[in-house]
Amino acid sequence: MTRSRAIFLLCIVNIAGGASYVATDYALECFSPLATVLWRTLLGLIFLALLSARSLALCLHFSDWLRIAAIGVFGYAVPVFLGTLGQKYSSPINASLLIGVEPVFIILLAVLFLREALTIKKIISIALGITGAGLIVLQNFPLTKTPVMAHWKGDVILILHGAFWAIYTVMGKPLLKTVPPLPLTTWVTFAGLAALIPASLAAGEPLWPPSVTASAWAGILFLAVVVNCLVTWGWNKALENVSASMLANFIFLQPLAGVILSAALGRGAVNSWGITGGFLILAGAYLASRQET
Repeated sequence: MTRSRAIFLLCIVNIAGGASYVATDYALECFSPLATVLWRTLLGLIFLALLSARSLALCLHFSDWLRIAAIGVFGYAVPVFLGTLGQKYSSPINASLLIGVEPVFIILLAVLFLREALTIKKIISIALGITGAGLIVLQNFPLTKTPVMAHWKGDVILILHGAFWAIYTVMGKPLLKTVPPLPLTTWVTFAGLAALIPASLAAGEPLWPPSVTASAWAGILFLAVVVNCLVTWGWNKALENVSASMLANFIFLQPLAGVILSAALGRGAVNSWGITGGFLILAGAYLASRQET
């Protein structure tokens, strides 16, 4: 794949990823956060397995399988649950905006584990990301006496969600040198599901609600087929051809698409402080990812 095609693919998958927050909001009308995550993962894995059936047999070192398992648990299962739980107590608009902290964490982890240089631009981007996230959580300037919004706990969870998603990218990048994107996506999703099933059983939550609306099922299917299957596969395909820092540059499309779609469908509201915080996060992500090293 050429660089230009990889960039085009990044645009597509991040726009579709931005729509996932609205789909999650519809799914949460009937399903619990854990049930939403379990169903989207299970159905997504079925589609991935059908697509990758001929390429699932991999000859890898034990350490590579451990890395795949770690990505599945900490880079997929944990962040997808945190994102769904955080959105339940916040809003799809805030979830869309706060995913903008993910590029900041990608930069930090890339410096630590991929030996990328920590430049002045990247340091500034980290400061912008933290400041922007704070404004979204508080919905005011931290030193004012304006009451903090009721959903600040959900926003904090969403920040952690962005941090854990960065693990997927940074840990997955080295594996793409030996593992094709499609089977890697499938095996990581399988590892994530293997972690989610016992967690669901231990929680004792009903995985099938008494009644399910058509919109809730539509949300689950969109998350499973489009996001878990196609978007994640496209993400890994693009990551195979560009650096982690370059990839981080395109995550800004998720907040843009998510906020526009959420506002258009009446799934949430945002004030001027939240918008300001979103712009700071996006500015930081853009500044950091302008450099390849």
